[in-house]
Amino acid sequence: MRAFFMSADVFSRLCIREGRTTKTVEISMSKVIRNFDSDTTIFHEGEVGRHLYIVRSGKVAIRRLIKGEQKELAILTKGAIFGEMALLDGGPRVASAIALEPTECDEISIDLMRHRFDKMDAFDKALLRVLIQTIRQTLKIYDEAMDSADILPD
Repeated sequence: MRAFFMSADVFSRLCIREGRTTKTVEISMSKVIRNFDSDTTIFHEGEVGRHLYIVRSGKVAIRRLIKGEQKELAILTKGAIFGEMALLDGGPRVASAIALEPTECDEISIDLMRHRFDKMDAFDKALLRVLIQTIRQTLKIYDEAMDSADILPD
């Protein structure tokens, strides 16, 4: 059965797409609700991750430092999950997250994520690790290409 994550809503449910159908599954997680003022940095690129976040309301910009300039990679809104990679593989944050307006997020700790990760079967853990390593390697290649290019990406 092939399933992939689509979105998360503020009522602790995930929408999972399986083939051509979408189903909602409950998540049982303890979490903290955090509020961020406009222009507040939620976390910085390069730091160690201790939490992942799910946007309940507001907007969050994901930005990376490229050739000395902050470039906006995405703007996240209700239901978006961010900050997950650093929790799953222990690597540094690959980007910064900044609240663009008053924003409310669910904050989920590394300890809870590790507990859930430990319950996964060996194949699923290995697959997830490979996917994260692939993303990190792709970002490294991209960064190296940008360092040698004369232009900045839009």
